[in-house]
Amino acid sequence: MDKNTTHLNDGEPIYQDCIPLVWKIFKSRPDPSEIILIHNSNEEILKAIYALDDTYADSEDPHDTLAQQVTRMDAKINFLMSMVGQLLSESLIIPGRHNISLSSTGMQWEDKHAPEVNAYLHVQLYLKINYPKPVILPDRKSTRLNSSHTDISRMPSSA
Repeated sequence: MDKNTTHLNDGEPIYQDCIPLVWKIFKSRPDPSEIILIHNSNEEILKAIYALDDTYADSEDPHDTLAQQVTRMDAKINFLMSMVGQLLSESLIIPGRHNISLSSTGMQWEDKHAPEVNAYLHVQLYLKINYPKPVILPDRKSTRLNSSHTDISRMPSSA
């Protein structure tokens, strides 16, 4: 993620990327039990993505067979997960990519059709195509910024 991280004027780190994203409007704010389920699911997804990205440093000792076995096993598991992810992504409908910015104060993305201000949303972010299960961010859209080609949507970070 470091390649996609920049800093705002005040030094606050943000994540910027162009990733698959879809949003859905809901009539009301999700109840607290639903939000807890969403947060738990998101936590599991983020743990899985972290585990898939975790790499082991090669051992400096060429005779360290355990480190070599772990490295080979890691490569095999990564290959299998990549193949399974590719099969899943071909059978699932992955939404189009959007430019997004995430920070501690909220999220914004570009879309041709922005939701109305104060609409309750579930924004689904597909952070890793090899693991095609989205992180869901439920919240209320706070502002609408217009440009000549696209609308930029913002959501506060209370999700």
